[in-house]
Amino acid sequence: SRRRHTRCSRDWSSDVCSSDLTPFRFDDGVTLGWLGAAERLEARRPTMLRFRLRDANGRPVSHAPDSSHATWATIVHAGPAATWTPLRPASEDAAQGEMAFIYPFPVSGAYRLWVGFHLRGRIRTAAFDVHVEDRR
Repeated sequence: SRRRHTRCSRDWSSDVCSSDLTPFRFDDGVTLGWLGAAERLEARRPTMLRFRLRDANGRPVSHAPDSSHATWATIVHAGPAATWTPLRPASEDAAQGEMAFIYPFPVSGAYRLWVGFHLRGRIRTAAFDVHVEDRR
């Protein structure tokens, strides 16, 4: 499967795309990388979606949760009847800047995955576009 990393403007109405499979880079140099981004995604198979935060020098960034809503993800299916699904972390190592979500993509097609978290008093959101293939 092929993923396109997408960075959206503040109003989310336009995209500025970087190269495929690169981490999402925020204005202060912090990056959110998708671990296993090159793996094939298949419909109807529970998938562990793992992410890691790093500072501009590549060191782990702690995003110590300050509320029960500190880390989340939303998956939007861009099919004929668009659907969205909110997710809570399946696991989280905030001190190492790592978070993971489990999601069984219900059908093949295009999806946008939004990952959000609190960091340094701000809410950060990154978007990743993915294509899910039929299960073999």
